[in-house]
Amino acid sequence: AQRGNTNAGAFDGVTQMGVSADLTIDLGGANIFANTTWSQFRGGEATETANPWGFVVQGGVFVTKEIEPFVRYEYLSFDIPGITKDNHRGTLTSNNNVASIVTLGGNWFLNARVKFTMDFLYNFASLAGDGPNLNAVGMRYDNPGDRNQWAVRGQFQLLF
Repeated sequence: AQRGNTNAGAFDGVTQMGVSADLTIDLGGANIFANTTWSQFRGGEATETANPWGFVVQGGVFVTKEIEPFVRYEYLSFDIPGITKDNHRGTLTSNNNVASIVTLGGNWFLNARVKFTMDFLYNFASLAGDGPNLNAVGMRYDNPGDRNQWAVRGQFQLLF
């Protein structure tokens, strides 16, 4: 739990509480990961309470010692208060106040210190609006009513 102060700008006086839980199971060459998170923001300039929450489920399997394909599903409810279908204070509506993303990807472990990851994300929901930070989910804002956005990402990691 934390509370913003005058140095926090728009978060001055906001109280934030949250909880998360995760589970990882190693099945000797296969793996399963699950995570859920819930937060609550209240106070400050906002007159309403926000309760964003989400979960992730992922499974992977090593097909060789170096190659690990995986599949992931993630759901995020941004729960931005005061913006609904009937309230035009923004372009965000209750229908696009979520992210519902399936990811297919793979890891290539070149050695113990070098890894390359490539994945394809497909979001079934609309991400129109100006509220959520979509960089956190790897997507860009949609036009109102648009949906089915996708992205291809690559990441190269070095361990020092």
